[in-house]
Amino acid sequence: MGEKIYRLSEQFEKQTDTPDIELTVTVLNINEGNNLKLMEACNTLKSYSIFVSLVRKYIKEIPKDTDDKEEEIKAAINHAIQDCIDQNILKTFFEKHRGEVRDMTYWDYNEELHNKTIATEATEKAALEMIRLARSGNIPDHKIRDSIENLGLNSDTIDELFTQVDSENATLVP
Repeated sequence: MGEKIYRLSEQFEKQTDTPDIELTVTVLNINEGNNLKLMEACNTLKSYSIFVSLVRKYIKEIPKDTDDKEEEIKAAINHAIQDCIDQNILKTFFEKHRGEVRDMTYWDYNEELHNKTIATEATEKAALEMIRLARSGNIPDHKIRDSIENLGLNSDTIDELFTQVDSENATLVP
């Protein structure tokens, strides 16, 4: 997506073709590889886009089972900053404001991680309820499993959820 236009009237509860007031905002995608003409016209924006791309790349490389995600995220951000300095991308800025950039970027990615964690927890909670309800309706486990896989959970997590329900049931039976 190179550009997206948002209209205030799209948010109105009652839709109308001729709103009394209209605000239109054009959002430009500045992720690396998008809006190339704009990026070529503004080197600072292009450089920032490269930095963000590097941060995302290094954060994706963090193993999922890492105990201390906080330190790994900070290390990934520092790695991206150092790469930019080494490649003369916003070098002076990063040398002068490295700590501020690291802290601000960490806060952004930590919030994103927090939101993903909340979403995953909610999905797991919903999957637990699905297992409990489906089992009470005598639905075979393989069918329950297929439905839960559609929620995007991996098989290890699904196994853990089945184990949790099994242990709950074991404590209920005298």
